[in-house]
Amino acid sequence: MSKPHFLAPSAGVPLALLARAAWAACAGLAVLPAAAQNAGGLRITPAVDTTLSVVHSTLPAQQGQGDDVVLQVRPSVQIRAGSGRVRGTLDYGLNVIRHGQAVAGQGQSDSLQNNLNAIVNAEVLERWVYVDATASIAQQAISAYGQQSVDGSQANTNRTEVSQVSIKPHARGNLAGWATYQLGFSADASHSQGVAAPDSRNTGVNLSLASPSSGALLGWSALATQQRTTFSGRATDSGRLSLSLLVRPDPEWSATLRGGQETTSVGSVYRQTYNNWGGDVRWTPSVRTTASVAADRRYFGDGYQVLLEHRFPNSSVRFTSSRDANNAANGAGVGQPVTLYQLLYAQLASAYPDPVLRDQFVRATLQILQLDPNAVVAGGFASGGTTVQRRDDLSMTYVGRRTTFTLQAFSSDTQRIDTTTVGVDTSPIRQAGLNATVSYRLTPTSNLNLTGSGLRTRGTATQAGNQLKSVALSWGNQLSKYLATSVSARYSAFDGAANPYRESALSASLNLRF
Repeated sequence: MSKPHFLAPSAGVPLALLARAAWAACAGLAVLPAAAQNAGGLRITPAVDTTLSVVHSTLPAQQGQGDDVVLQVRPSVQIRAGSGRVRGTLDYGLNVIRHGQAVAGQGQSDSLQNNLNAIVNAEVLERWVYVDATASIAQQAISAYGQQSVDGSQANTNRTEVSQVSIKPHARGNLAGWATYQLGFSADASHSQGVAAPDSRNTGVNLSLASPSSGALLGWSALATQQRTTFSGRATDSGRLSLSLLVRPDPEWSATLRGGQETTSVGSVYRQTYNNWGGDVRWTPSVRTTASVAADRRYFGDGYQVLLEHRFPNSSVRFTSSRDANNAANGAGVGQPVTLYQLLYAQLASAYPDPVLRDQFVRATLQILQLDPNAVVAGGFASGGTTVQRRDDLSMTYVGRRTTFTLQAFSSDTQRIDTTTVGVDTSPIRQAGLNATVSYRLTPTSNLNLTGSGLRTRGTATQAGNQLKSVALSWGNQLSKYLATSVSARYSAFDGAANPYRESALSASLNLRF
């Protein structure tokens, strides 16, 4: 999905003019009649965030030091549809970045950045045909071995803007009482702006049949899928047929055994056939606790998924471990970066099943804590083909009367398995990261935040590893229902063969919600 032309800066249009146009657009949205904004459960909330930062960078000895003043203006709009047949959320922001002075060796330049998170669930035909759609635009590292940065406004040639869109129409119903069915189609696409990493597309069709009673002692299901994945000219086809037997001896316990075959051309010029078998066990003693383990023998070897989740009255803990294949077109794949918003959104799935209510709670929490929902907390990098990734994630949240704590830690091992292209590096990429924030409520309207993060990429025989560490202290105050301000200080250190640096930044922000 290519970026709309009007979002790209042109040589003849000053960024100052673009910034004023963005402000005017938000001002126009602000005067929409309240009745129109809330009609049919639809709510439109324009906003403008302004951040002024003073940045001091210490570069390698041959490049010296540099100072910069960075102005960011981010007009945005949030749209919520919470009733009727169409439910979902859309949050789009345009970040206008203006640098006051170039930093030696860093190539600082003015830029525009898009941020988008959209989730839509529509019931097209009542109780029969549905459409699920997602879209995102975010900053992502091109290479795990290149320069890494914490702040998206920092100029970095190893970072690009990645757009992803996914649409999944499907129909489900009952076949004369003897089985339920679901027939679906999926289309995913990913586009990396202005880099050599290839774009990707994925299309597929799936059909599933299952026994009609979900609470019976014994059940069965059958699944057939077919998909095609394309990475800028290199297309691979995969198909899978699986039969499953479900045993539910108790409402809290269930177990599944499955077997079948799949054919794929991933990793080969011709399609090859593989036998599949596997199973899973799930335990749900309460709505607050879930534990499940699934394992399958696939064309890429052994795949598995582990989930351990529990919600306490004021906190929650979630651990996941998986090994699975991934293509870059899939925005929800195991190889994609995770933002702070996505982390909390996934973690609260069982507590807030409704996507609109969950979105509102997550965004309200992040706004109170003055935390950036687009901050990446779990790495990720552009992929040039189908990969298999092992990944472990641990996330924790605690919300007290005055103290709030969030933590996310991950480790991953990613290896490209589509190796038909000559010269492709198939060495595994190993990363580990940590992001933690402690927030303390000073007054009913102000809070103090301490955030620490780290990202480490291990070296290989041909690539040097690197490490990024950062710590930030911020104070935020909700001046009114519509206006908030914050001040923050950050120190970051990046060590690696590609442009190591030390960076200190002092920022002040003003956030306006209409």
